[in-house]
Amino acid sequence: MIIIYAISLVLLLAYIVVLLRYCLAWNQLHTHKTPDLKTKTGVSIIIPCRNESKNISACLDKMSRLDFPREQFEIIIVDDQSSDNTGALSQSFFTSNPGLNGYVIG
Repeated sequence: MIIIYAISLVLLLAYIVVLLRYCLAWNQLHTHKTPDLKTKTGVSIIIPCRNESKNISACLDKMSRLDFPREQFEIIIVDDQSSDNTGALSQSFFTSNPGLNGYVIG
């Protein structure tokens, strides 16, 4: 019985050592620092869609909440001959969010 306790104690100590090493390594990780975005470099997010009127509003809402300066990215919706109102929904979203650079093509 003492052998089982000894093995359990050794395994417990080994587990504690591993957890402590993980904690130390986690604390040494560098946090992501946002680069200086004063340059003219930007990002274009291109969203091709067709008959996505059920999903396009939620998608654009998520894109508008990105943790990125709005003047540094644009959203381009490429409407591939939708038979529903995907293009109109996208355009109305961009109209109601004037700070968001967005275009509808198609």
